[in-house]
Amino acid sequence: IKLENAIQALNAQVQLDSCVGTLSPQFCDGIVRGPGGAVIAFANQLTNIGKIETEGFDWTFTLSTPEFSFGSLRFTWANTYLAGYKEFTFGENGLVPRELAGIELGSPIRGYVRYKSTLATDWQKGDFVTSLTLRYLSALDAACTANSRAQNLCSDPARNVDVMDERVYADLQVAWSPTLWDQAVQFALGINNILDEDPPPCRACDLNNYDGTLYPVPGRYIHARAAIKF
Repeated sequence: IKLENAIQALNAQVQLDSCVGTLSPQFCDGIVRGPGGAVIAFANQLTNIGKIETEGFDWTFTLSTPEFSFGSLRFTWANTYLAGYKEFTFGENGLVPRELAGIELGSPIRGYVRYKSTLATDWQKGDFVTSLTLRYLSALDAACTANSRAQNLCSDPARNVDVMDERVYADLQVAWSPTLWDQAVQFALGINNILDEDPPPCRACDLNNYDGTLYPVPGRYIHARAAIKF
């Protein structure tokens, strides 16, 4: 997938480097300095950043068993592998590529997980369907912050990388569609994150120390649902 003329705010470091290299108002005007000359903010509004190139693979396997005395089973295994995600921004010497696959930016909060996998198992017995879903996200690399280095929290200070470990989430749901009403009515009760898995710490993130665009809110989530077909 290639996206030309992509629109996005410039990365703060790219903007700073481009200002130093070119002294162009296009880059320098958006850098806000305090009375002592220190950079205190970036007014990096949306602009045409150049282009985005991404490639990857998706594959899904599905297996359904015949009806046994204990019921029937259905397995669905869906996978996505992000082979590359290059973002091109304008720099001192034209378009500058940046590889983001496997990277957590943190500010703005965006993570590009290389490998995602979901395994869903459905067990149907009579009017009941029990579903167990396992969701896997591979590890991400985030930049070490000055704070994390000062407190010796950076997992790989030699590479200036703070590794956000892989995670597996498990969800469970039981649904009942009574034949009494021709299965037009369904009741469901479920628990998301039954293992109470916390998201990996994201010390580079702007808010709440985790990436809410990728990982669920910490804790278990219980939900109930009633549906009717007309």
